[in-house]
Amino acid sequence: MNKQKLKKFFDNKEEFAPNERLWLFCMLMLIAGFWGGFTYSLRGRVFVNAQTGNLVFLSLGIASWDTALIKNALATFLAYFCGIITAELISKEINKISFLIWERILLSFSLIVTIFLGFIPETAPYELTNFSIAFTAAMQFNTFEKAHGMGMATPFCTNHVKQASANFVRFLKTRDNNKLRISLSHLSMILSFITGATLSIFLGRFFLGKAIWLSSFFILVTLYFFSKSLKSYKVKKVK
Repeated sequence: MNKQKLKKFFDNKEEFAPNERLWLFCMLMLIAGFWGGFTYSLRGRVFVNAQTGNLVFLSLGIASWDTALIKNALATFLAYFCGIITAELISKEINKISFLIWERILLSFSLIVTIFLGFIPETAPYELTNFSIAFTAAMQFNTFEKAHGMGMATPFCTNHVKQASANFVRFLKTRDNNKLRISLSHLSMILSFITGATLSIFLGRFFLGKAIWLSSFFILVTLYFFSKSLKSYKVKKVK
């Protein structure tokens, strides 16, 4: 694949709606990685994004009767559960009011949540932070589901690993450039997640809970460019 074709795929501004742009999912994965690293390193070692891991921790807590671990893992799991339900119940109804308004509301809500969490003292119960982040991450997972025609997950990497590796093998077998594009797209999700997690763990050593504010900055940037791309998309649709 030549550079021109690759650039067209990663920066297509005509074929895809703003909520299907690949850059948006890279930013959401960056934020999700940041949250995951933050909660695991600073808020009780739970996986706020990956609920399979939390169920293992919950089982471990029950087996060893570690009440702190039980409460933390259970709060995170229930928050995720409630976040999915909330997004499913209200997202489509809200978007009937205006095009992609739910996505903008959700990003604004995420911004408010992370700003608020930065003011919480280190002595506060971990469940408060983990519940808030898991609830928000779940709504994002249920809301942003497709980029460039491909199914995407924003809070975790398991499917991205599968798709990146499987489609790379398919490219080697068939020399189909579309398979390579899919593989590279999912690989970009993984790298974004790793970058966010690394940043949160590193900065958490120095700033503790206030490190969450960097994710607030990422969300603000995402919201700005998402809103900007939405306006551009509407103009092109009108034309």
